[in-house]
Amino acid sequence: MTDRLPDTPIGPHTIQRFTLSNGIKLIVHENHVSPSVVVRGHLWAGAIKDPLEKMGLAHFTAAAVRRGTATRTYQEINELTESVGANTRVRWTFHPLGDLFVVYNHNISEWSNQWQLESNQLLVKLQYSLRM
Repeated sequence: MTDRLPDTPIGPHTIQRFTLSNGIKLIVHENHVSPSVVVRGHLWAGAIKDPLEKMGLAHFTAAAVRRGTATRTYQEINELTESVGANTRVRWTFHPLGDLFVVYNHNISEWSNQWQLESNQLLVKLQYSLRM
């Protein structure tokens, strides 16, 4: 079997859009050259998504959770949420069956009103598929 690029370039005519009954939107592009499935998702949340009749709901929920729950104290929740992180990814597809990924993670957290480095990571991944 030989590797080949798709006959039709990717564009609006090769992309299908669906909305599931629960409101989830799917954008699908089939590529029969690559035997893989890629799934990406976004969760739109926060005050910007509060319905007009429920303005302040996201703020109220966040404040309530920070008071503690049946399984976690306020301090445990606070330690889990008082950090800031950045994730930067670069993907280079150097061949239809080969990808090189470089990922950099940088996390800082607040401790005694000062920001401290929590962790740094640099990850490199080479992925190559062999067809036999």
